[in-house]
Amino acid sequence: RTPLTAIMSGVDFLKSSVAQVQGADRRILDRLNIAEIAEIIEGSGQRLKRFMNDAIQMTAIQSRTRQLELVAVPPGSLVEVGLCGIREKASPRMIKVVNELNEETEWAVLGDQTVLKMAFEKVLHNALVHNHDGGEIIIREAQGIPGLGVRDWLPSPEAVNRLKGHLTYGRWANRQLRWRLIEVFNTGEPIPEDRQKALFGKFELVGRIEHHQKGSGLSLPIAGSAVENHGGRIFVNSVPDKGNSFYLLLPTVMDKLGELAASVPSSWDEESEGIGGGPGNEQVDLSGDPAGLQVELDGTRPAVVGGPDQAGGGIDGSGGPDHQEEITL
Repeated sequence: RTPLTAIMSGVDFLKSSVAQVQGADRRILDRLNIAEIAEIIEGSGQRLKRFMNDAIQMTAIQSRTRQLELVAVPPGSLVEVGLCGIREKASPRMIKVVNELNEETEWAVLGDQTVLKMAFEKVLHNALVHNHDGGEIIIREAQGIPGLGVRDWLPSPEAVNRLKGHLTYGRWANRQLRWRLIEVFNTGEPIPEDRQKALFGKFELVGRIEHHQKGSGLSLPIAGSAVENHGGRIFVNSVPDKGNSFYLLLPTVMDKLGELAASVPSSWDEESEGIGGGPGNEQVDLSGDPAGLQVELDGTRPAVVGGPDQAGGGIDGSGGPDHQEEITL
């Protein structure tokens, strides 16, 4: 990043300096096309910056040591985050963007918000770039994939184990998972079947060359790796004269508890420094292990022999200081 930052800073300084030159000196600069050269360097630098960011994301996503922070996120809001910049770019081209995923669904996606946001951004950007003016992009839940049976798209045991291998999955170990398909449809030119697998290969070009002049060739590989880290996959289906559908297979949970986990990072009451409005140093963590929950009741005061926390006066019975007690929920 450092040499690129130096180049871009130099271009900014050059452009601002050229803008201030007048008279005969300005005519000399115009003959040398200095302003145009600065614009070319700036545009190329921006392309290099996007490629570098994608390469860094690709490396991070494919790292075997990366742990996901699994929370339950309403699917509508998860997709809306990825749509923030898409609608603005779609408007001048009269491309209609429709998110059919309801904010108040009875289920939530179990995943890392940062990683899945990036995956949806890449898939949605692809749906925009490869669409035609006046077309459509539709995001919706799908019950299946045309031409595939349920067993063909459900995850393998190895993929499920990959999801369960993340440390934060322990919070959800006692919750029933259901695998669902989220479809991103676009009215772009159908992708030939023999080229669909190549979509997720690094630096592959599929479709018209003009669509790729500003891309890195890593967008869909990044999205595919992000979904695979959650145990899922991305499938592609093209229909002649209609368009293309990208199906993201993701794990979900069924109730509303996950929404609380997604919006509230812990049960700590920062305003009153305790649970339930009272001061203290209590901290509660959600655990899938029924015997793995510890509640810190008093980690600061030393035990007083013969005091109220000894000889039957404390919560742990006779003889032990009441510093902590294991309980089962």
